[in-house]
Amino acid sequence: MIELTSLTSLAFLSKVLIVWTIVILAFVIVVVRHIKKITTDITVLQQENETLRIRLKKMEKNEEAKPEVLKETVKVPEDSSIKQEPAAFNVKPITVHDETAALTPEIVAAITAAITACGYPPSAIRSIKPKRQRTSNWIMAARMIGMR
Repeated sequence: MIELTSLTSLAFLSKVLIVWTIVILAFVIVVVRHIKKITTDITVLQQENETLRIRLKKMEKNEEAKPEVLKETVKVPEDSSIKQEPAAFNVKPITVHDETAALTPEIVAAITAAITACGYPPSAIRSIKPKRQRTSNWIMAARMIGMR
């Protein structure tokens, strides 16, 4: 006679095997669906690739045909009544501004925009004109040295 423990262990083992088969079957189904999705994506990409190749071949054929068309140029006879004159520009003399005069905000904005367009950060832009007044740090340093 078969022992009771062996029967329970066989029942448990059969349940575990059933669960594992269900898990493996579900995994296989998921993998197969994923593979089908990938294959449909691949076929779509292949179709797009083929249409792009066809368009490229058509464009290359059109470019090869263009030089033949461009070789046929029409010569226009020169008419003596039409003469080209150089364009006259109204040039204003350059005015030099006094260095003590302040720049207008528009000029400062244009310079700042040009400098930032070159890649410099706007916070790094500062005036290079020396200040006439001394800062408090220099005054304090001069006092510490003994200057007045």
